[in-house]
Amino acid sequence: MAQDDSKRTAFLDFGGKTGQAYVGHRYGVHQNILIADSTGKLIQYVTAPVGYAFDHSEWAVGSVKENIVATLTNPDGAHKKIVLVNLEERVLLDLAEGNELWHPSIWIKGGYSAFSSSGTNEGVSSSSTVMELDDKQSSSSIINYEFDPDSVGMYYNNSGACSYALYYRYKMEFLWQYKDSANVVIVGSSRSYYGVMPQKFKKPIIAVNLAVPTGIMRGSKYFLDNYVIPHYRHLKAIVISLDLDRSDDLGLADYNLFYKTYESYSGYVYDKKHDFWKGYNTNKLYDATYNALGSNELASTLRPTAGYPSGSGYSSWGNPFVQNDSNSISAKSPVFETNFNMLKDLAKTCQENNIVLVGVFFPLNPKYRETGAYGRHGLRRSEAPAIIEKIQKLNEAYPNFIIFDENKMGNHDYTDEMARDTDHLGDLGAAQMSLCLDSLLQNQNINWEE
Repeated sequence: MAQDDSKRTAFLDFGGKTGQAYVGHRYGVHQNILIADSTGKLIQYVTAPVGYAFDHSEWAVGSVKENIVATLTNPDGAHKKIVLVNLEERVLLDLAEGNELWHPSIWIKGGYSAFSSSGTNEGVSSSSTVMELDDKQSSSSIINYEFDPDSVGMYYNNSGACSYALYYRYKMEFLWQYKDSANVVIVGSSRSYYGVMPQKFKKPIIAVNLAVPTGIMRGSKYFLDNYVIPHYRHLKAIVISLDLDRSDDLGLADYNLFYKTYESYSGYVYDKKHDFWKGYNTNKLYDATYNALGSNELASTLRPTAGYPSGSGYSSWGNPFVQNDSNSISAKSPVFETNFNMLKDLAKTCQENNIVLVGVFFPLNPKYRETGAYGRHGLRRSEAPAIIEKIQKLNEAYPNFIIFDENKMGNHDYTDEMARDTDHLGDLGAAQMSLCLDSLLQNQNINWEE
């Protein structure tokens, strides 16, 4: 199925009567790529070169929608070549040749047909982008840099190195999209991801949700320090989830892409190699990320709402369950102390940059009051108040740091229909949370117009 709105299907057949009638002559197995519309009507075909047949044909991914990548098999059945098939001009471009080349896939960047009328390739190796100067930068303070089209904005691939890489890919797209407009950024875990709707904030606030499922303090701080704070020119406030029951998890695997698995995605490696583009004009990074490999389904869910998963709906709080031993987390734990110190350092950075930092305890199932645990991932309930108080005291040293406790040890007003599950808000709950956050920020002494 074509990955666009055309509802076309590309397929191979065995030289049957229907295909022969459409093509106008007899042909062998897999000798033609056939294209059908949404009703099943044949609308196009492309024939393999003499002595070859097609196999493993797939639509090319990217902004160009008229290309298919396939292997060519010889009469012995060996997969000798990979070719790019342009449907608009019905021409083929050899990409690779070998003994056995199986199941290719290709991403094409650029807004052109993959081939010119002379048959040369214009879309596979896209022309480089030259950075332009920001209106606040002088020619003496910036290097005229040429982006590598094979790396820039490439925050996702099919490697499977990180289960949540696709979510990160879209949050990187929104990072670059809203860098010159948003003044409030939401980060953190799935509780922020499902719990805050940017569209509910009132002007002059312009918010973007950059939270990711499984996000933790270590990953959020890395993201804020290297990407958000250096590049968001109008940043006035950061909203971050404080997940006390997940304080034992430093996220040295799937929970923190920025620890090591980022190395599997060339866009992050490229950013780090160039000091995350600090001092550079980053206007071209949004287009590069937008056009990179992704998911139409996730894009349609997140793009209209500045990063909130629209239509996530609700279920109920249900029955509380504790996934980990509640004794595994303690205020005296070295891991908790590490997380606390990262939060303290983030509060210090925000204070120095005149940014309000709002730490949110998101509502959890109120029935946790009937258990010995604070939340889903543990923490002895008896220890939670002292930990909350310790975090609250950061405000004494860093007045820009605000605790926003909407859980209140389970004594909150987020009803059953506002919940997505036992520890996440649904649409109704997220709407209420967002309106409360909006009210909190609107009443701070913040110069939004600055």
